[in-house]
Amino acid sequence: QIAAYEAELTTYAVRCLAPIDGVRVLGDPAQRVSIVSFTVDGLPASDVAAALDEEGIAVRAGKLAAQPLLEALGVREAVRTSFAFYNTRDEVDRLAAALVGITRRLAMR
Repeated sequence: QIAAYEAELTTYAVRCLAPIDGVRVLGDPAQRVSIVSFTVDGLPASDVAAALDEEGIAVRAGKLAAQPLLEALGVREAVRTSFAFYNTRDEVDRLAAALVGITRRLAMR
């Protein structure tokens, strides 16, 4: 049940993040673990992580111990969020809303 919940939540997160202008969800594996990595056009991953941190959202950013994979995907660094049985759809919605705000602020520059 835990694995099924985490898979559903991760799928939900991909569906929420992928349509956001300026956000690129990395990879499309047939079986995704409960991790979603992404980039935001025009912003270093560390800046995205800092902006999310200001919203109370914890993520990892940088090379993510995956430099060869990131290079294969055509990026130098990424932001990574992960989900577990204690996370909720509301938290995914908060992440998506924060990313919309970040990309809007970037567009206004």
